[in-house]
This record gives sequence, structure tokens and C-alpha cells, in this order.
Amino acid sequence: MPTTPPKARILLKQSRAKVFRLYPFTIQLNYETPHQTQPVEIRIDYGAKTHGIALVQQCRTHDRAIFLGEAKQRQDVKKKMDQRRELRRLRRYRNTRYRKRRFHRRRPEGSLPPTITQRIEAITRITKTLQKMTPITSAIAETGAFDTQKMIHPQIQGVQYQQGPGYESENRRHTVLAYFNYTCQYCGTTEGVMTEEHVIPKGKGGTDSWSNLTCACLSCNTKKGGRTPGEADMPNPETVNPRNTNFLRFCALTQSGKTRLVEELQKLMPTQTVYGWQTKQNRQAAKLPKTHYFDALCTRDTFAKPLKLTSTIHTIKLKRRNTRQTHYSNPTKNGRMRPYNEHKELYGYKKGDLIGTPYGLAYVDAITESKQLFFTTISNGLRHKISPHKARLVETAKSIQFFGHRQTDELG
Repeated sequence: MPTTPPKARILLKQSRAKVFRLYPFTIQLNYETPHQTQPVEIRIDYGAKTHGIALVQQCRTHDRAIFLGEAKQRQDVKKKMDQRRELRRLRRYRNTRYRKRRFHRRRPEGSLPPTITQRIEAITRITKTLQKMTPITSAIAETGAFDTQKMIHPQIQGVQYQQGPGYESENRRHTVLAYFNYTCQYCGTTEGVMTEEHVIPKGKGGTDSWSNLTCACLSCNTKKGGRTPGEADMPNPETVNPRNTNFLRFCALTQSGKTRLVEELQKLMPTQTVYGWQTKQNRQAAKLPKTHYFDALCTRDTFAKPLKLTSTIHTIKLKRRNTRQTHYSNPTKNGRMRPYNEHKELYGYKKGDLIGTPYGLAYVDAITESKQLFFTTISNGLRHKISPHKARLVETAKSIQFFGHRQTDELG
């Protein structure tokens, strides 16, 4: 374990094994083989947008990376939650049976926001899927610890951590206006009524942080409205804190769920944790490029033994189940609610099915109104359109899809 293609062909021909999954091609033996497996470790690089996954087979003479991949994280969870809230409110205010609002509803202790929970569930789903394909015995995950105040102000120390821009101020609005000496940061005037202004409107994801607050006169604030300075054709103003703090959002995402991630992995197998600086040292010592899957591979310093990288680099995509939203939140012109997933099936094909095409194996992405299949090829990730009569069904839809795009060189 793992076996070679010729040996797998012989086992299948002799009915000593069966196909477990077509891509990545995995077979399962039909007989027991006690004490014939080598320990396999899953290594995880927990990121804000992309996760790195590596499976390492630990042999006596060398280590072998049998799987390397990257899992793209969903960035639409907040948008989907807003749409669900809109649909729920539409149901309440429609001319239907009324359900009163349920006040005093409390989340369970230790609960996390949906965006964080979804990231952790994505890694656990991938781990469980790989566990069915490979006998994984242990796990190691990279976690991060960030001093966000130090990132903004490198010279900060001691009590300065508690003495931010709003220290000893009773009114945030007056603090912002006094910071800019009651001067509009858009037109430069000092006359008229001054207002506290959000550079990025809260309706477009802006926050009440000091890096998003500035001083603006009433006319400029009215002119800008609910738009960004670029959309309103206005200059980009100065703020209380530097504006280049968008990266702090991703630092917060990785820090918020690291404890829950380790707890969930502990339920599946023994789990260890490392920090990012340790991963960086291991990667530089091995002279490997900066990628998420190599970061996952280097979470453990095992380069005393030769390391063989003979695995295909995979892109992992988690398929949404689409089991909740039944309609679009915006109805048609005549008031009719449009179905959300109107074209579910076409001649036996469904979204997510693995099909054979003239371009190679591919996953069905969508079914068009013109009765054609949109698909993405596994080999190069390109999208094409084809008639269902020119395709063949290879495997029904799975919740996790794998795309392999290149081979790595063998090291060691």
C-alpha cells in the first residue's frame, strides 16, 4: 500500500479487489490482510482561503508523499446566509400563516460563526473521505498565532496595547472628528457640519474599526452615499488607523477556528499541532517552493530520510448539496418565485457526475436550458459544453471532487 497499476490490474482481473473510486483511482481488497499496512499521516496547512493537504506514507527507509492537494475555501457563506435571511423574512411578511419571532434565542456555548464552522467542516469532510481511501493513523495541523497590533504598529509595547485611538474617549464620533481637526478628508473644508464617515459602507462589508472611519462634511457624505470612494469618483481619504489592514481579517479567520479544528481532528485520530515558523524552516531546509501543499508536507521535519514525491497535485473542490434554498430571493416581474435549481437532471445526468467526454474525464457543472452539459475537465480544469448523447456516465456525483493537473518531480 499503495500498489502499482500492473498489480492493481491483476487483482481486479482475479476478483481479489474491487474499484472503490474511479478518481483518484482507488481499489479495495476483498480479503483481510492484518498487519500489512504502513502508517500514513495526514498533514494539514490550515489557511484562510486555501488549505493544503498532504498524505505521507512512513516507511522504514524513506517517506513517500502519496497525495498532495489544495482545497479552495468557499467565500460565499456570508452572502448565502444573507439570502436565507431575506427568504425567511419574505415568508413572514407574505399573506400566509404568521409565525411570531422567537426572541431570547441563544447559541450554544462555544459556537462559532457559520463562516468559521464551514471551514472546519470542510477539512473534516476531506479527512473522512481520505480515510476511506487510505488507512490514516495520525494527523498534524499547522496553526497560527498573530499579534495583530504588532503588525499595524511595530513599535507598540507594554500598556500601549490598551491605549488605542479610543483610549479615555467617551464618544467615538467626537474622537474621529477631533483626530482630523474637524477637516473633511474628501474636499478639505473646515466649514459646516462634520460627520463620522465609513469609507467602505457597512452595507458592502465595512466595519466600525478605526481603519474604516474618517471625517467628512455633510455634503460629501451625502454625495458618497452607500458607495465606495472609487464608485463615487471621490479621492481615497485618510483614516484613523492605516488602511492596509485588510489582511487582519484573514489572520482572525485562521486564529478563530484553530482550537475547534484540533478538537474535531482529535475525534478521528491522534493529532499534533505546529506553528507557521516551524513549517517555514522545514520548507526552506528542504528547498521546496512556497505552496500550500508543500507547507502541509513540511509541517513535520522528516527530511532526515529520503522523501519521494511521486503524487499528482490535486485541487479539491467541495460540492454544495443545495438542500435548503428552493427559490431565488428576487421574484420575477409578475411576482412568481423562480426555482433555484430548476434543471436538476437531463437524460440521467446530474450536477457533479463524473462523465467521459472527448476531452477526457470531467465533472458536470451545470445543465443548460438548451439541454446541454457544462463540464470541467479533470486534467486541465477547462470548461466545455457537450450534448448528453456524446458523453457517458462514469460515476455518480460525490460530495468531494478531485482535479489532478500535473506531476511532481521525484526527490530524495
